[in-house]
Amino acid sequence: MSELVVTRLTTSDYVVYAPKWDSLTTFMVSILQNLKNISYEFVASSSQRQEQLEVKLAYVVGNQEVMATKQDVMKYQLEIVITRKDVMSYKLESIMEILKQNSRP
Repeated sequence: MSELVVTRLTTSDYVVYAPKWDSLTTFMVSILQNLKNISYEFVASSSQRQEQLEVKLAYVVGNQEVMATKQDVMKYQLEIVITRKDVMSYKLESIMEILKQNSRP
């Protein structure tokens, strides 16, 4: 049987204390500390994962911007080709017109 210490606070209130409770309190405090450490580690790893996802998202957005720029360049190049085609068509029409005029007697 363990030793109990009883302290009278008032005529009707007492405090009961057993020395073995110290080890229980220490055990509970260590459990709480472990839980705090686990939660800190989880929060840290969670924020690290969030940062990694943000980096990946920035990379994806950057790739989309590069693709959009390449698409703009391709549109511009297509416009140049179309313009050259129009110029060639105009020159060909001009040459055909000159040939028609020269071939008339």
